[in-house]
Amino acid sequence: ETSLLNIPRSLKFILINSLDYMSQMDDTEDNDAFPVSPNRTVKKILENYAESIRIHFEKKSKLGVWEKTKVIVDGLLSYFDELVPLLLFPSEKSRHTKITDGRRHSDLYGCEYLLRMLMILPSLLRDLSVSAEETKK
Repeated sequence: ETSLLNIPRSLKFILINSLDYMSQMDDTEDNDAFPVSPNRTVKKILENYAESIRIHFEKKSKLGVWEKTKVIVDGLLSYFDELVPLLLFPSEKSRHTKITDGRRHSDLYGCEYLLRMLMILPSLLRDLSVSAEETKK
């Protein structure tokens, strides 16, 4: 199935390399392929994005755009926190249970995981849309 998201080659390269690397890892290895608690967590990345939108539109006196962006960012953070188990490769799952200790996933994982979520999000949202339509019947 094709993705509804067109991403640049450089980002596709990151996804393919991470898949190749992780597929070579032994499930029992305590790997640190993508360090947890990186300097650029998903939360920091999305909050920085929202802040850049706020600054840009504040100059144009259009803060309504920022408010909508903030709602979207908050939604993406919530989705991310719920979807992390779907985003992990088998060799990452054992480490995941060791490191979460009640912290939000968006405070631990970095951009590679955000990219993974953005790749599956269109199909998840499409499935949600279908479920919502079926519920109305």
